[in-house]
Amino acid sequence: MTSRWLLSLGLLTALSPCALVAQNSPARRGEIQIKNDSDRQMTLTMWVNRHGKTNEWSWAIQPQADTYLAYDNIRIEVKGGDQIRVGQNEGSVRLDEVAAWKDGHWVCNVRDIRRALRPGTAPIPAPAPAPVDRGYSRYRDLVDLAADGDVLYYVRRDGSLLIDRGDGPEVFDSTGGARQVAADRGFCFVLKTDGHIWASKAAGGGWTEIWVNPNTTQILAKAGRLYALVPGNGIICFENGAWKVIDTDPSTKQIAVDRQGIVFALRTNNNIWMYDKITWKPIDVSTGTTRIEANRGCVYALKGDGSIWVFDEGRWGKIDPGPGTLGMVASGEDLFVVRRDGMIWKYNGGWYRLVQERVAAIAASRGRLYILRPDGTTRIVD
Repeated sequence: MTSRWLLSLGLLTALSPCALVAQNSPARRGEIQIKNDSDRQMTLTMWVNRHGKTNEWSWAIQPQADTYLAYDNIRIEVKGGDQIRVGQNEGSVRLDEVAAWKDGHWVCNVRDIRRALRPGTAPIPAPAPAPVDRGYSRYRDLVDLAADGDVLYYVRRDGSLLIDRGDGPEVFDSTGGARQVAADRGFCFVLKTDGHIWASKAAGGGWTEIWVNPNTTQILAKAGRLYALVPGNGIICFENGAWKVIDTDPSTKQIAVDRQGIVFALRTNNNIWMYDKITWKPIDVSTGTTRIEANRGCVYALKGDGSIWVFDEGRWGKIDPGPGTLGMVASGEDLFVVRRDGMIWKYNGGWYRLVQERVAAIAASRGRLYILRPDGTTRIVD
């Protein structure tokens, strides 16, 4: 997981290696204050081990910055034994080797990290993230997944549905026929192979059939609503216990919805249309788009050449020249992209490298990325 760009918070007295105090400890935990007194932007990466899981976080530290490391505007807490790096050096050092514990938090200057990783020294390798087997290694036939906060849903090849509320998977629906799953705000929706859509609360309580059309190809839960795509008929929306038609164009082949309920439709001619809850309008009449994703009022278009474009504030811009993109998923403020080499990147106004993985499927919710490996183990990047 990678944070947003950091903001300057005031003046910090420069540290030198001699400022490291004896009370430093690998187990000491607190916020971390960073100073970059150079005239260059620096990329800082940390590996934080918690509960047997390693999170990789990165930030762009602006010149002359003096700030606390944070994610979603919440300061993170780190331990002295956590690993830290500046730049693209293939290694890291322990935080308590380059930082001082002062007034209940860690204080560090990026120049001291660079000196610790200076050429000619043997950098300490960053800890390799261990697979997290929450019980999914028993189910190597998972074909679809959805995330709603900390709750995960998985569709198996036999059509059954699993739910994981944080303590491992359990069967949520064993009747079979499940093809797709979507989840939002404590509700789970399942599209069956016969076109029936069923709904249930994550807490349980039974399933309710809310729709049936054998031509339904996609369901998507966003902004407290369920959207269903029925090629040849259009797009329908389920809200407050009732369905309504929002588009009758029969040529839509994929839909994307942002968290405000703005709907985007990819037509069979690869044009992109936008529905602002009042009317539909075309926003892209090119023919190269193969997939769309949406968040925070933006729509992302993956082109046939592997490039990615974003439509924001009424205009298009290329954010990735490609090629090599296999897939993408959007959540909150972030776009997660999977490359052919297994590297997963995040876009949030700029690109941040997250992890390299063997990926069978991914899902995202509230800025957290869930990765399903081919062997059935999972990885959570948050």
